[in-house]
Amino acid sequence: MRFLRSRQFWLYIAVFLFAAGLTAGIAALLMNIQTRKMEAVQYPLKVVEIAQDELDPAVWGQNFPVQYDSFRRTEEDYGSTPYGGSTPYSKLEKYPAMTRLWAGYAFAIDHNEERGHYYALIDQKQTRRVTERDQPGACANCHAAEAPQLIEEMGWEAFNRTPYKELQDQLHGGSTCADCHNPDTMALRITRPGFLNAMERRGIDVSQATRQEMRTYVCAQCHVEYYFQGDNKLLTFPWDNGTSIDQIEQYYVDTGFRDWKHAETGGGMIK
Repeated sequence: MRFLRSRQFWLYIAVFLFAAGLTAGIAALLMNIQTRKMEAVQYPLKVVEIAQDELDPAVWGQNFPVQYDSFRRTEEDYGSTPYGGSTPYSKLEKYPAMTRLWAGYAFAIDHNEERGHYYALIDQKQTRRVTERDQPGACANCHAAEAPQLIEEMGWEAFNRTPYKELQDQLHGGSTCADCHNPDTMALRITRPGFLNAMERRGIDVSQATRQEMRTYVCAQCHVEYYFQGDNKLLTFPWDNGTSIDQIEQYYVDTGFRDWKHAETGGGMIK
């Protein structure tokens, strides 16, 4: 009898502990859910007010630390990968035939593996394609954080045709949060006229884009085929016929545009 009572006692203890643990677990879960709901209402937790034209990623990082940490990782050199990597090796040294393929074009004197967004302006200012050749301000459209502000001040045509060397003292930051994000909510936004002009010519209203489309659009502001049109060197995306390779090629056939004349063959070339 004493043995049975002892077993019942420990059974009661076990049931009590299990119930207490279950209650504590449910309470913790409910508190976590409530906390996440509050975070969702308060997101982002504003430490500072960020202006619409704030270009310093570190300022954005005070309100968006996770995203800022991701941006800072583009500064790291993690070596080469099958897709390029972050080591700025010379492609001309690795693939000597490219010097001849690019003959007569600035890429024949300097063509390095591109690095992350942090280096967008740093690498551009250092390349011999800029230091030894005259380039238009259009080159800064996607390499300089100041581009949208300068375009607003100078006008689209004036910004593009102004020599790069005349603009470079006003260019201080490379890719930045403001290029693609709203400072209040981190929502995606478009800031580059070249993309907007191309979409307008195609009859596409960017303001009606879905979130998934915007994830493509913000990257397509810069990571696309482009050329400098006319004497004003207007940054232009050759998308009038569509965005496939064949449609872009047909655009160049229709317009007769060529990036340069090959130094050996004299043939018109598209980069």
